[in-house]
Amino acid sequence: MSKYAKIKRFNAKSCKIKSFKELAEKGIKINYGNNITDTLTQPFIMSGKKYRTKINILKYKLKNKRKPTDILVFTDGFSFSSMSLFIKILQYYGGGIIVGYFGNPNIKNIPFDSSLSPSGVFKNDTLYNINPDAYKKLHDKYGITMTITGIQFFYNPKDLRIPIEYDINPVDEKVDIYEIFTERNYNTFIQEGIKIIKKYKAYCNPKNKRLVLVSSECDIFFENNYTHGGYKCGDDEKWSKKCVPSYCDIGYIFDHIKKKCIIDACSANHKIFFILISLTMMTISVILLLFFFIMINKKYNKDKLNPQKYISLELGYLQLDNNNQLNF
Repeated sequence: MSKYAKIKRFNAKSCKIKSFKELAEKGIKINYGNNITDTLTQPFIMSGKKYRTKINILKYKLKNKRKPTDILVFTDGFSFSSMSLFIKILQYYGGGIIVGYFGNPNIKNIPFDSSLSPSGVFKNDTLYNINPDAYKKLHDKYGITMTITGIQFFYNPKDLRIPIEYDINPVDEKVDIYEIFTERNYNTFIQEGIKIIKKYKAYCNPKNKRLVLVSSECDIFFENNYTHGGYKCGDDEKWSKKCVPSYCDIGYIFDHIKKKCIIDACSANHKIFFILISLTMMTISVILLLFFFIMINKKYNKDKLNPQKYISLELGYLQLDNNNQLNF
């Protein structure tokens, strides 16, 4: 990890950069049962303040507010690494409707997990460097290409008992599509997607309470102005009138265990960020104002060099020539 995982690691509490040695000093021993144990490093974040600031700037440019029930992701359940992590995290935070396709039509009682393996992996080139003798022989002589799990991900840094890798996340909906996605069947996916989005205007998945029908009408029921949410899914598969929090303004992260917004350590300087944004807007306003006065001043000086007379009318001014005659 220290030699070949070329990534920056940030402390989960302070978002300060940490070396692999510092993270490994106080290892966390996990007992999975059946005499299976493992020692993990301290949890760390891979995206620090610099990355988060770039994301926040992009968010400020977005014109439309987040509406998870307008976002739909099709999955065949096979994805791994970053694609799998995207689906799992999106689903965990109630970011969209997850729809499974290419499932086994004969299996009814087994949940359709949204993806396969949301863990960081060492790919072929990295393994080549880690063990050039053994892996080179496997790859060059026998044509074997491998990826090996190197980083485990967790929903909550305070609960390291079960990695996301071993958590089951059933999809919200399943569709009867049993073919690989191509340009040829693109319209089939579109039509199925439209049906589901229309369905979720009134109906929902009672087994997924994290997906809510976002509404600004619910904001008055929360304890502060940076917490937002919507209507909770009822057990009758319809949206209820009960408001629940589900997401936060920039600078905060919604904690699904505490059911509240907590400060995002990597955006801990969000107040400074807001001040910088405000100062930038004020600076632009001042520059525009100065530009306006300069243009007015130029116009005024020009009029002094070319004096004209004006006659006042109810709806404006009409210019007179030097003989006090109206010009039309």
